[in-house]
Amino acid sequence: MTNNKNDKIFISGLESVRGISACLIVYFHVWALCGFAGGSVVLDSIVSNFDSSVRMFFLLSGFALLCGYEKSLFSSEVSLKNFYIKRFFKIAPVFYLVVIIQVLISYFFQNHLYSITSIIMSATLLFGFLPVNQELIVWASWAVGIECIFYLVFPLFVLIAKNKYYLIVSLILSLIITYNYSSLIGNGIPNSHMNILIYLSYFFMGGVLYRIIPLISKIKKGKAWNIIEIPFLITSLMLGILITKLFSRDIGMLIAFSLIICGAIYGYSCIIENKITRFLGSISYPMYLLHMIVVQVLSKFGVIQAISRCISNVYIRYVVVGTLVVLFTCILAHFVTRYVERYWVEKGKRYLKRI
Repeated sequence: MTNNKNDKIFISGLESVRGISACLIVYFHVWALCGFAGGSVVLDSIVSNFDSSVRMFFLLSGFALLCGYEKSLFSSEVSLKNFYIKRFFKIAPVFYLVVIIQVLISYFFQNHLYSITSIIMSATLLFGFLPVNQELIVWASWAVGIECIFYLVFPLFVLIAKNKYYLIVSLILSLIITYNYSSLIGNGIPNSHMNILIYLSYFFMGGVLYRIIPLISKIKKGKAWNIIEIPFLITSLMLGILITKLFSRDIGMLIAFSLIICGAIYGYSCIIENKITRFLGSISYPMYLLHMIVVQVLSKFGVIQAISRCISNVYIRYVVVGTLVVLFTCILAHFVTRYVERYWVEKGKRYLKRI
């Protein structure tokens, strides 16, 4: 962990955690969409939980944005405006590109045209407010919709996070909503699992983790950590699974992922934090949006079907198909990150200098 001259906190391990989470989401959708679900009890019991990694993104957002903006957001009116402009140039261009690609794929592959309403709502990035249709065009984009809602209320979130009592009360209330969501609100509502109310606790827990950075940083790091960090991660996940079975999935994953973030604050070794995982983290946003495109294209051209015919063992077949999708997605995401995301981020910085 280092502090830069802008008084921002940088946790190097977060990028690696984000990259690993993105990969797990890709493998989940390969399992769900490519004919592997229901093919093996063992595979189903493990991979069906990989979609929980989306929740890690929400926890990381609450935590990382406080690291970057908690001390500067209200320093001037310009700082608040800068936050929203930077977020837009970071999120929107890549998302718009994927919207265009998905519209073209749907038209040429499936002879399907999206409505003007769907396109307009996607362009506003406000589709997360829709009660029953939170992913209008881009598959799995509901998480982006939730993130955009969080950005809108982020100034309020910062004010809450500045007061530890308000933060704890907010976390407790959000946990009550998360635990009782189905019985209180979501029962019978289509796509209710895509509602931001379920995930408020992840954002607030990100705030709690931000507040305890000084406490974790004071713990002296010994050589034994390099030996026990893998058992620590396994124990964290097993604890999360146990709590999931006893209470609820979201409570279990919240605790497990919070412990993993604590490990990142403390500092992971090269086993977790390395060039590969950092690279995956650097392309995680385009990777999340593009992997569904890759699945559709590979399926359309019969690649996935050909692998299924050649490999009879379901475990080997799943690993081959999943790794192939990850590989193609990483290549595509790398170019999108380099030539679209970074280009528009720089455009945003130049725009801020002119206003």
